[in-house]
This record gives sequence, C-alpha cells and structure tokens, in this order.
Amino acid sequence: LDGEWKADQKHYLQKDPAAKIAAFPLHHPKLDCRGFIYQGGDRIDDVVVFCDPRKHAGVRFSWSMAIAADDPTRVQVLTLFRQVVEASQYLKYVPPASAASAAPHP
Repeated sequence: LDGEWKADQKHYLQKDPAAKIAAFPLHHPKLDCRGFIYQGGDRIDDVVVFCDPRKHAGVRFSWSMAIAADDPTRVQVLTLFRQVVEASQYLKYVPPASAASAAPHP
C-alpha cells in the first residue's frame, strides 16, 4: 500500500504542488486500508483510499471521490464514503455445484 500511495501522492503533487494532504482515518475490520484527502488549490478535495485484502488475491481495492471544500453536506458525504469503504469485502467466487454439473462433458 505504501508504494501505491506514494505514487498517487507524487502524481497529485505534480499537478498541484501547493496541495495539502491530510489523513482520512478508516477502521476496516478485515482489510488493511489507507485513506487521504488531497486539498487542492482548486478548492475541490479528492479523497483517495487504497485497501489490501491481505490474501493472495492478486488485487487491491481503491476508491476515490471529489467534493467541494465548501460543500455544506461535506461531513455527511465523507461519512457515507467511509461507510462504503469500511463495509466492502473481498469474497472469492465459488461457482455453485449445479453450474459445474451443467458444464458440457467431453
């Protein structure tokens, strides 16, 4: 996660060197997650979250959202965004037994 976040931060700061970066705290029960808010000079804040399922899944999750710095619903929107991230799960798909038996046999 550190490498992905550092690459994202570098890219963002190249576009807006005056941007500030603040932590976006998360408490996911099963995923290792890191979240940040990029406070840009355009007064549009970008919230970015990366999560790792800590399994040999071969994937990482990421979410992002932009919100105006002066949006009157900012607190509620950030709370809902946090809830989406914290409720997300990594599930391995296992086809039902009926699907396996329906496959054509050579």
